Amino acid sequence: MPPDRLFGIVNKTSSDNLLAMILRGVNIPFTDDEYQQAIDKLPDKFTSHEFILMLGRMHQQRYIEFLCDYRDVAHPFQTAHGQLAKRLNDWKKTLEPLGPVVDKDIFGHPRSNMKWRKRP
Repeated sequence: MPPDRLFGIVNKTSSDNLLAMILRGVNIPFTDDEYQQAIDKLPDKFTSHEFILMLGRMHQQRYIEFLCDYRDVAHPFQTAHGQLAKRLNDWKKTLEPLGPVVDKDIFGHPRSNMKWRKRP
């Protein structure tokens, strides 16, 4: 499947832009410490959506800049948020994935995302 179909790209130019982002690796502008600080502010069980809202609330300017990197993608919030949520898998020593749940995304639409539990 071509990258533009796979990632829901709006046009050829944005397809090239996303492909370039993938090839160079997506630059997530939040440090490990900032991820951990956001995790620390959440309850013992939380969803990826709740984490993303906390991280965005704590670092609003960089969150907006990060979203702008996805402005040419058909679903910029969903794509960018997927990148942020995927990085939570790096915290398996401190977080346990509990499985997918459906809750509301930033627009209030029901979406599947991961539920997490902080390890003791």
